[in-house]
Amino acid sequence: KDDVLQVFVSGFLGAVRIHRTLLFVVTSRVTAIRTIQCFTLNGVIFLGSILVFDFLLKPGIFVLGGWMKLLHEDLGGVNVKGIEVEAQDAEAVLEAEGTLDAFSEAGIGNAFDEYFRVVEDGIDNLTSVIFTFAWLVPMYALSFMLNTVWYREIAEQVF
Repeated sequence: KDDVLQVFVSGFLGAVRIHRTLLFVVTSRVTAIRTIQCFTLNGVIFLGSILVFDFLLKPGIFVLGGWMKLLHEDLGGVNVKGIEVEAQDAEAVLEAEGTLDAFSEAGIGNAFDEYFRVVEDGIDNLTSVIFTFAWLVPMYALSFMLNTVWYREIAEQVF
């Protein structure tokens, strides 16, 4: 048990000795290039794509959706479950189906607006799932493979 603790402490102290790490990066061109590649892939591309999605694409989708909703209402109708109805009649259609009662009983503002908030939440969840499986999972797999190769090359240069 003492050996495990000693190895852990030794590894931790080795990890926090940044000046030794910088020495390898400065003296070895391969180590410097691989370190920059790892930082670029993980920090810029991977993390950057998450930030772009969260702060640009997802809000952009909702702005576009809001414009489409306003444009549709300005044209005089709202499409409820495939039926074109006047905006004031949309609440009556939803109420007749019992869909609106749950929102009305919650006592949260206009029930029709609350219905659209629930739809927006569904769209938010759907876009997050699509982004995760269409972009993040493949990027993570690619990152894992490339980092494995690059870390091996760094280790070969250092040791």
